[in-house]
Amino acid sequence: MRPQTVMQKIRLFLASSSELKEDREQFEIFIYRKCKAWFDRGIFCISTFGKIF
Repeated sequence: MRPQTVMQKIRLFLASSSELKEDREQFEIFIYRKCKAWFDRGIFCISTFGKIF
């Protein structure tokens, strides 16, 4: 029987103005790719992206 692996959970929140929408979207893609790679290392990433105004 294999020992259980405990996932480390990381929460990310990014907020920015509407002027930075394109940058925010590119950063979201970058973080999504990192989260996929981190999952294989036992890190579960929860990310939230939104605008302030």
